[in-house]
Amino acid sequence: MFIVHGSWLRKHMRWILGGLLIVLIPGFIILFTPADSRENRGRPTPKIGGQPVNRLELERAQQAILAQYLIQSGGELPRSAQFEHELRQDAVVRVVCLRKAAEFGIRTTDEELIRYIQSQPFFRNEAGQFDRQRYQQFVMRLNQLRLTEADFEDVMRQQLTVTRLQALVAAAAKATPLEVRHAYEPLHETISIEYVAFDAAAFTNAVTIRDEDVAAYYEKQSAAFRTPERVKVRYVRVPFDVAAQTVSDQDVAQFYERNRARFTNDLAAATAEIRAALATSRAQRAAGDRATELTVDLVFKPEEPRPDFAQRAAKYHLTPVETDYLTRTDTVAGVTAEAEFMQAAFALTERAPFSDPVPGKDGYYVIELLGRQRSEVMPLADARPQVVAQLQTQRAREAAVAAGQTAAAKVKELVAAGKKFRDACAELGLTVHAAGPFTLSTEKLEIPGDMAVREATLGVPVGGVSHLVRTPDGGVFFHLTARVAPDPAQFEKDQARMTSLVLQRNRETVWNSWLNTVLREQQVEFGQPPAAPVNAASQDS
Repeated sequence: MFIVHGSWLRKHMRWILGGLLIVLIPGFIILFTPADSRENRGRPTPKIGGQPVNRLELERAQQAILAQYLIQSGGELPRSAQFEHELRQDAVVRVVCLRKAAEFGIRTTDEELIRYIQSQPFFRNEAGQFDRQRYQQFVMRLNQLRLTEADFEDVMRQQLTVTRLQALVAAAAKATPLEVRHAYEPLHETISIEYVAFDAAAFTNAVTIRDEDVAAYYEKQSAAFRTPERVKVRYVRVPFDVAAQTVSDQDVAQFYERNRARFTNDLAAATAEIRAALATSRAQRAAGDRATELTVDLVFKPEEPRPDFAQRAAKYHLTPVETDYLTRTDTVAGVTAEAEFMQAAFALTERAPFSDPVPGKDGYYVIELLGRQRSEVMPLADARPQVVAQLQTQRAREAAVAAGQTAAAKVKELVAAGKKFRDACAELGLTVHAAGPFTLSTEKLEIPGDMAVREATLGVPVGGVSHLVRTPDGGVFFHLTARVAPDPAQFEKDQARMTSLVLQRNRETVWNSWLNTVLREQQVEFGQPPAAPVNAASQDS
């Protein structure tokens, strides 16, 4: 078997598919097709202009959107009426967009499609040129997902059509100099504050939790107290064998010539670095190809028995390692793929029990699902420590917020009466901290409620005292001591970038407004939304 999948492709495959927005995967779609779901039977069909949406148009759009979700979520689908309804809504909107594109005469020729595909960054090499081998690797990977090249081209044609429609509609958007300045200034003016924080931790010891509180809380929130889902797997590691790679002087020279701009030293000085990098890259590629060949060897049809993982791995001189049952937050000793390993393990199902190659620091991993323990609601006796901890946290936070709101109101009164902020806080026994100068665009501010506090400064004048700003652990109120306008010279430097951002925002606004108008004018009906779940307690009352 000739396998040419490169490590680059495997590493970025999910991101590529997500970036291309739409991929049809019939093998996955058959597991959850809205047209066949029980919840959908009897539900009104979506309509455009009073007429039911063409079934084939709707199904094609639904399949594309569903496949995109599958890729981005790792193969797990929400089995809910709400998810189904949102899927149908998105599909109807896509149908409307494609129809409007046809109405405006927007067509995509074969030549335009080829240029569009070749322009995708994922198919370009280090020199920025279209890499046919990289594209063929991508197509071969899609074939494993039962998608043909023709299917992919049709999807890309559809995407280019919608992109052109968006560009046509959004062309009316502008970004005036005044609008750009108004958008820039609040983000870049320099602010200084004094603040008082109320942390739930300071109120925890005063919280009393009774047995009846625990029972009542558990009864209302029992679904939140569950045993974690667990999986048992076995895996093989295909190691990176750097020592086995041969890198010639010619290879080094060619790489240096192609990437001369990246080097500040001459070829002789860069040789060792280049040789090591090429050897590592080739070792990764070789391991990736070997791991991919194993995963292809493990592909089987639904009517066929599952391949014997150990036997297939032995063909590649690999020995599986079996784990105990694992939770999503566990780590496996010796496995360097870390979060990617657990994500791949939990994405496995009985229908798809083998993973794609999972990149690690020292090799590629291929995983087989052996068993799964579903998450279950814990009995109160087991859940009690968690219930008590949550009640303590909740009530301590409520106490912190109440104390903070009372203090903020009192300090506001004292400041309004002429007292200085620090003197008012001292009178109430409050500790004052200082922060700043900072801007709204500051990457991180080391105070509680960081972003919420920064946003709240927009509505507070110099010398003013804020309301209590809620934080995850309680709340903060502050006194704004200074506000300095942005540096004009810095604005001149940032003006082009800010203009681009404002223009993009305005284009999105124009597009969304236009699309909503079209949906209203065409009397689009998405069908009946899912009914809200009935509260069991209210049923009994």
